[in-house]
Parts: sequence; C-alpha cells; structure tokens
Amino acid sequence: MSDHARADIRDISFAHLIPHNTLAIQAFSEVCDALQRQPQQFQHHARFIVRQGDAPTALFPSARGNSNRASSTDSDATVASDSAIWDLPVPKVWTGYLALSLKTSREIPKIGWRAGYGRAWHASKTGNVDLLLATTKCGKLRGNHAVLLFTRDGILTVAARHMDPGVQVGTDLVTTSDLPRALTGRREYLIILGDLYIVPRNRAEDAQRRTDLAEYFKNVLDLPSPHEMVSATPSERDMIIGNWTVHSIVGIGGHATIRAASWHRGGKTAGLKLMTRVEANGLVDQEVFAYRRMKRDLNGIKDMQHVMQIEDVIYEHGGERFTRRGDVYMFWTPLARGDFSSLILNRPAENSSPPLQREQLLTLFSQVLRGLCTLHAAGWVHCDIKPQNLGIVSLDPRTAVILDLGQALCVREDPLHALPAVPGTCGTVGYLAPELETVPGSYGQPVDVWALACVGLELFSGGLPWKRRYNPWRRVKDDEQGFEKQLAVAAFDDCHRRLAAAAGDSLEALLASMLEPSADERVSSSSAVTHNALTCTEELDIEPRTGDKRHYAES
Repeated sequence: MSDHARADIRDISFAHLIPHNTLAIQAFSEVCDALQRQPQQFQHHARFIVRQGDAPTALFPSARGNSNRASSTDSDATVASDSAIWDLPVPKVWTGYLALSLKTSREIPKIGWRAGYGRAWHASKTGNVDLLLATTKCGKLRGNHAVLLFTRDGILTVAARHMDPGVQVGTDLVTTSDLPRALTGRREYLIILGDLYIVPRNRAEDAQRRTDLAEYFKNVLDLPSPHEMVSATPSERDMIIGNWTVHSIVGIGGHATIRAASWHRGGKTAGLKLMTRVEANGLVDQEVFAYRRMKRDLNGIKDMQHVMQIEDVIYEHGGERFTRRGDVYMFWTPLARGDFSSLILNRPAENSSPPLQREQLLTLFSQVLRGLCTLHAAGWVHCDIKPQNLGIVSLDPRTAVILDLGQALCVREDPLHALPAVPGTCGTVGYLAPELETVPGSYGQPVDVWALACVGLELFSGGLPWKRRYNPWRRVKDDEQGFEKQLAVAAFDDCHRRLAAAAGDSLEALLASMLEPSADERVSSSSAVTHNALTCTEELDIEPRTGDKRHYAES
C-alpha cells in the first residue's frame, strides 16, 4: 500500500519496527511485492505494513553517486575492475516499517502481535502471524518466531516462541524458557529475529494514546488500566539503571525522589527511591539494611503483599563497601498509583473515576489494616502511618499497600513499650498517639494502630474533629497553646465518646477501640483485623471539624 493510503495506521500507531540489515530490508520488500500481487491473501498482514514511496528505491542509493571510489594513485587495472563492479545493476527495494497500533485488530488479540514468515498456510489464512517479516523461510527466521505483548503493568515486551533460535534484544538472548524482555527507549539496541535485524522506534505518547491503552486493557485484555506513570511504549526519556528502566517521577519527598521503574525481564513494575549517600554506614545504609532485614522477617507471613518489599539496591560506585559520596537507587514493589490522601479529599487516584463508595473505601482500609497486622507479626513498628504512606496499587481490583518504611523499627522483644518516647522525632503531627508525646514514657506497635484509626476516621467521616494548630498531646509552652490544647482534648473526648457508644460490631466501635488513649488498653492490630465492622456498610455519624488547615510542622 502507498504511503498516502496507509496514513491511517501511521497516525494511530504507537511503535514502529524498522528493518535494519540487508536481509531484513529485502525480506520486507518481498512482503510488499506479495501484498501487491495477492492483496486478498495478505489482507490481514497489510494492516500492519507502512510502505514508503510509490516505487522501489535503490538498496544502496549512495553507491552510484560516490565519485571518490578510486583515488588518483590506484592502478588502471584496479580502476577498471572497480568500474565493472559499480556498473552492475543496483537492486531496488520497497522501504518502510511494520506499525503497531492498539486499534488494529490482531488475529488473536489477547496474545499480542505474532511475528515471523508464517506457517500452516493451508489451515490458516494468516499463517498464524500478524507481523509478516518475510514470505518464505529466510535465514534462521521461524514461521512463528516471536510475539510482542503488553504485561499486566502496561510494559511492551517481546517473547520468544522457540528455544533455538530465540530472540536477541540488544545483548540479551531470550528463549522460551525466559521471561519476556521489556523494550526500552534506548536507540542503540536491535531486535534480532533469526538473521533479521530490526530497530524498534516509539512514537511520542500523548493523552489520547494513554486513553487508547486504558480502553485496550479494559475491552480487549479484560484487565485494569496500567499505571499511567509507566510508559506503555519505549520512551527516549527513559533511563537505564542496571536491569531496570526508569520512567516518570511519581513523587518528591523531603529527602528523596520517587520514580516509576520496570524490570527488563518480564516488565515487572516497581517504585524507585533515589537517595544521596553521604557516608558509609550513614542514614541511607541504615535504611537499606532495615528494608532488607524487614523483607526477611516478612517472608511467608500472611498478607505480606500489603506491605512494600525491597527488590533491588544499586549503588552509584558499585557497592555499599565504597565510602565515596554518591547516589543509591532502591527499587521496591508494588508500584502505587496514588495514596489515601486523594481518597480523603474525595478525589480517587484515577482522575477519570468517580468518588469511591463506602464499601470500596472499607476494602482498602481493611487491606492496610491486614498489612499492619503482618508488619506487627514480623516484630516491627512502622512509626509513620498517615494517608501519604498508604498506597493505592489499583482501584480495579481494589488493592492497597503500606509504603515508606524508612522510620520503621524492630520491637520484637517488647512490642508495646520497646522504645523511649522523644517528642518531635517520630511520626507526623495529626497522627501521633498520646504516648509519643509523654515524657518520660515509652511506645511500640500501638502507635500504628492509633495512626491508622485517624486515617480511618478521615476516610469515613471527612476529618479529625480534634485537629488543631498545636499538637494536643504535647506539653504546652504558653497560654495560647494551652487554650488550643483544651479545645482539642475536649473535641477528642466528645468524638471518642460518640464512637464508643455505637454498637459493638460497628465501624465506630472498631475505631473507638483503636483510639483508646492508653496504649495498654488499645486494641491490637491482630484483634482489629478480625472485627465484624470490616463488613459493615452503615454511615458514620461523626461531625468533622472544618476550618483550620493542619500545620505539619511544630516547634
């Protein structure tokens, strides 16, 4: 088909596969000739072919125009021999590429784009391929050599259909025993199918293509839409770190930048926390050590999928034994697409979705409570439970996870009172349990239960009635703070009294037990997770306090 006739597939395609070596170019040209001679037989394959120009062009267009092919010092015999070679006919070929589009139907849509020279033509009109790379056996190319497909996370990958030959992506060999290889945005690599060399090229993504991908996942693959921060197609903006492709920024914290990432083998998505390591055995090394130890402790415990897990750590200078200043890349799973703060603001993480219903919020709350129970069972306390540290992995199906374990501490020997209280060093104002501000005193896992109850109250009632400018549990410094503290404590007492007066199997009763001022009387996470309220659908009758914005720093 002509360049003009194929303008439609060019406009809607998200990636191109361009023949690179002579064999691949000639094979592509033969496919174009076959499409002209037998348009009905190759009607399916023509959907993916973009032929450039209205006539074949020279395979080596610069050959005849080379006026410097013989220097003035060459012998007459050499010049005559070269002239004879250059006078040979130059082969002409069709040029173009194979285009991948979400709106162009494959023979078996859920499988992906199958590529090869076709097989079993007597039983199949398409030869069991979508991307026709050649019309006959061509070098080591197989009839159904490979398939390009999306992972559940929206990463475009290539999988081999044979052990020998497999598929080579850059320097990586992929066979049927390997996971599919993610296609990154680097320009320097080739996809080698048998003896055919192909260069993948992506087109710039825009809002329409992301919408098309979401519809493709929903209507064709019957899967929830992938994370929008992970490019569905390779991007030149992607950065390669080890075996990971790093994508867009998903958040910026006080001490680190968070990005989305995908693993080359299989396309698994992850979060990446970029930290700067100032010294050996400093805060960064301590955090990495804690994550690794925590992963070992969580291994095999029920509901561990609701707690983030470290997957890989890469040091800029090769390893933690080096003492030089440098960046540290910490990868973890699962990758969250939002956090609970968007739910409290009545704005779901997926902007196109309507506000979540109560039972949907209850599912997410129940999952992070189970994750907290898992963390406590492993002997750890999170120390900073708040909406921003509770991630939304997916809304369909609803999946939540506990994030940011950077302040977590091991309290296995004494879960309730292992740590001395030092006001201002742990947690976030607004979600601090009273014992964190009591000196002298101690704290442990009950502080997480309190903080999660605060999040729950915000989720289901819209706010915390006792939130004030000053922390109500800290020792006051002046009369103004003293007055604010009296108002806040009175508001908490009134709220807690109304919660506790509700039926024993209600969500109000559960939150009341999680908000007991005394840590010794507060319900444990293991008991809270079995409460009947987690299947309750009645509305909470709590009047949230409105007005002041909360200050997240306090002297």
